[in-house]
Amino acid sequence: MDASSSSANVDQGPYPYPSHVNPASFMSVKLSGMRNYHQWKAQMECLLDSHDLLGFVDGTVKEPQEDDTSKGNVADFKAKHREWQRSDLLVRGWIFGSVSEDVMRSIDSYLTAKDIWDFLMIDYGMPVDRLTAYEAIRACKEYIGLTHVTGCRNPFKGIDAHRLLASTIKAECYDFAYDLLKDCYHQLDTVDPVSLWRSVYNLAEKPDAFRSAKRYNCYQRFVYSRVSVENCSLSNTPKNPDIENQEKCRTNLVGWKSYVCRVMERICAKFWEFAVLHVPHIKSIHEEKMKHNKVLTILKFCCEKNGKIRNIRDGFEDALILAVKNDIPEVIEQITRFFPLWIWNRDGRRTLYQLSISNRCEKSYNFLVYEKTYHKDLHHHENHFFEDEDKNLLYVAAKLVPDDKLNKVTGAALQMQRELQWFKEISKIVPPRQMKSRNRENNTPMMVFKKEHRDLRQKGEDWMKQTAGSYIITAALIIIMVFPTIITVPGGNNGETRRAIYKDKMSFMIYCYSVWISFFTSNTSLLLFLSLLTERYADEDFLKRLPKRLIFGLVTLFMSVTTMVIAYSAAFYIMSVFEHEKSTLRQLVPICLMTSLPIASFVTLQLPLLVDLISSTYGRGIFGNQRELRKTT
Repeated sequence: MDASSSSANVDQGPYPYPSHVNPASFMSVKLSGMRNYHQWKAQMECLLDSHDLLGFVDGTVKEPQEDDTSKGNVADFKAKHREWQRSDLLVRGWIFGSVSEDVMRSIDSYLTAKDIWDFLMIDYGMPVDRLTAYEAIRACKEYIGLTHVTGCRNPFKGIDAHRLLASTIKAECYDFAYDLLKDCYHQLDTVDPVSLWRSVYNLAEKPDAFRSAKRYNCYQRFVYSRVSVENCSLSNTPKNPDIENQEKCRTNLVGWKSYVCRVMERICAKFWEFAVLHVPHIKSIHEEKMKHNKVLTILKFCCEKNGKIRNIRDGFEDALILAVKNDIPEVIEQITRFFPLWIWNRDGRRTLYQLSISNRCEKSYNFLVYEKTYHKDLHHHENHFFEDEDKNLLYVAAKLVPDDKLNKVTGAALQMQRELQWFKEISKIVPPRQMKSRNRENNTPMMVFKKEHRDLRQKGEDWMKQTAGSYIITAALIIIMVFPTIITVPGGNNGETRRAIYKDKMSFMIYCYSVWISFFTSNTSLLLFLSLLTERYADEDFLKRLPKRLIFGLVTLFMSVTTMVIAYSAAFYIMSVFEHEKSTLRQLVPICLMTSLPIASFVTLQLPLLVDLISSTYGRGIFGNQRELRKTT
């Protein structure tokens, strides 16, 4: 019998079984998420329909159920069920082979192909409108009593509630997820381990849901710390858990001091309540703080539940690794709180410490090094941790990161500076002998760093020279414009005394000092920018030396531009106003407005670069214990 006839016999029976088909030759799209779901679905439907297997996922081919007729012939029922199961397993295998590893982790626990198909359609194929979802959940809660009449399961109890929680988190409906968790808190005793780790894994995919991802300025941090939010605890605790301590504090104050303290507290509370309602940006910060608190509450619940059952280790380990890569210290903290030894888990051959360094995740690194017991464990693991290049943290820091990580900092020079900051930081926490260790190619970590960053160093040098060249032209023009004004006296000199006519006027003194400051600061900035053109540009110079020169050059150039404009404005004021016996506000205001225009333009265009340089070179830095920046209460 030939091959074609044998394959045809395999397909015979009540349920098709085309085991000879290779789906990889038909499927060109591998499902990785919502982005390519519809392309993947179209190809998979064509593949299934061409072999009469589409009914296994759309529900038309149902699983055989045991009834009164089948009880009389158990053997036939088992044979029929086995044929259905065999074809269903084939469809499941085709689906498993056409999805990515991340998607595979979320579907490998489902028992039938239809369950997998429905899950993928809900998670990746259905765009979620938040208002519609909210109304649907509210209606389900209101009419949930109907499920008891029809015999359906309550979706807000047990395993179904856990699955619904994971789906709402996947759709970024954090308000719905929190309300579901709060309303059904006492109905979640039946734990679904798969949905628990899926919930945590979904949160680990969304850095923007946490406080650590927000880069607030000083004013925003102040507002964030002052606006009050309602208690997001799931337990029935008072909204103000510190009320007793507050009363104790108040009892220490007697008489009018206690009264003033209470009045000021009420005034501040009313002020922030009014600001939240009527000031848009404060309202936005308040909403973000509410979201951060709710997400953190959901995360704590899932980790605490899993900590009690001690199950699904692999799923939570994947979530922990993903949190390190996505730079979410909140998720790392909660998982390691219940599983402390997981701090030494690995992603392949790399530990969490190496992952945080290789991906330049400073928040994850700060938590692992400065908030955990890294320094105590370092010497305990030293012989194992630094055997070769793959395990030496300095070699990990010496490697150039991908562009998506590198482009978090703008400008090639600042990128080179950030890479040097990482290398210097790692050199502080490793044993001194590791600085001089050599790999298989007989290279030290610094030699590897210079080799990996050769192109970036050249780009940084080109950027520095181009920037300095542009500012040199500006400084030279200011010198040319200011120099003639040094020997020119506005209003002229007195013919008898040979002194300036308006030497006793305040505006004349402003003019003289402004010209003097502008001339010398412009010369200073010119020399600083010229030095950048002739600098040797070693790798280490990008850390402090080169940025410092650029900062001082920009500061002196800003001073020269400002004082030059002030000098010309003062000269115009002298020439136009003192012809009249006294100055008037009508004459002074236009001069001030026109003076501020070029100054404001220069500040608006150049100040962001100056701020980035100063904060990157002289700021608090990106390393250290930053727990205070993650507080949401």
